[in-house]
Amino acid sequence: MALTKVTSGGISDIAAAVEGASDSNKFTDADHSKLNAIEASATADQTKSDIEGLGIDVPAANLTGTIPDARFPATLPAASATNLTAIPAANLTGTLPAISGANLTGISSVGGATGVDFNDNTKARFGTGNDLEIYHDGSHSYIKDVGTGDLRIKGTELSLRSDSADEPYINCTENGSVSVFHNNSKKLETTTTGIDVTGIMTDDRAFFSVSDSNENSGSAGTYHTVEFKTSSIVIDNKSGWNSGTYQWTVPSGQAGMYLIHATIGIRSMTTNQTKGRIYKNSDYIIESHFDGNNANTTYHAFAHTISTVQNLSVGDDIWGAFYVADGTATSEDKMSNLTIIQLT
Repeated sequence: MALTKVTSGGISDIAAAVEGASDSNKFTDADHSKLNAIEASATADQTKSDIEGLGIDVPAANLTGTIPDARFPATLPAASATNLTAIPAANLTGTLPAISGANLTGISSVGGATGVDFNDNTKARFGTGNDLEIYHDGSHSYIKDVGTGDLRIKGTELSLRSDSADEPYINCTENGSVSVFHNNSKKLETTTTGIDVTGIMTDDRAFFSVSDSNENSGSAGTYHTVEFKTSSIVIDNKSGWNSGTYQWTVPSGQAGMYLIHATIGIRSMTTNQTKGRIYKNSDYIIESHFDGNNANTTYHAFAHTISTVQNLSVGDDIWGAFYVADGTATSEDKMSNLTIIQLT
């Protein structure tokens, strides 16, 4: 395009020359109008915060390569955990910082299909104050309450059972019975009125009965220790019975209050007086006697039933005795029973 001298028309002559040029890049009045409109609607220069707030989405396919550490600020902004999915384990390197348990929320399952493994003495703890512990110490397993309140195991039907044979130790029914088993056989069951026991119930307290029936000769007018020669022990937990001296001695650990009962039956000839006694050590503690006036040529039967409650110490000796007074015959038929029951 040839230069044209600017005449008195000034700028208008230049504009006319530009618009009349054949060059395709000419600037028209329409272009002026567009630029004026853009300028009128423009705001001040955009800041960094303004740009960040635009929420520009960058496709993941465009995020390739390695982002330099310098591009990350010291503290990352909060991000939704729902977007952190399918992160390969190989990408989690280095040492992860400690994470507060308060931030582990919304977890619905633990351990996947295989469970959760804990090493020996590593405890699974529950409660704000770690009140409940479950762990194995290498030798034994523990469910341990170490905090506030009781350790409560609830259920309408509870059964404590063996592992290998699945046999019950204890069965409990809500509003019903509690049953105790020995080798899969029920031995005790609670009822509305008390307990039912299957088999023999053994008490740690001394409780036994001995008896004898025999004929024995003895001198009239003399006390004789009751001879329990056929000693039939009904229940004998802590016997202490001496079959040679016919005495019962309080065993070690069995001191306490006792009920002592003796029945001494005598069929005697030529007598008018009999007595029955219970002795404690060298002194008698209770006596029963019968006085009568009987012919010397007739047998007479007498029965003495004696009971007493005594506080006994370890080593005390207890035995029964009978007495036949006067007469010329010395033959006595005795039938005796001694029962001792520890009360406390």
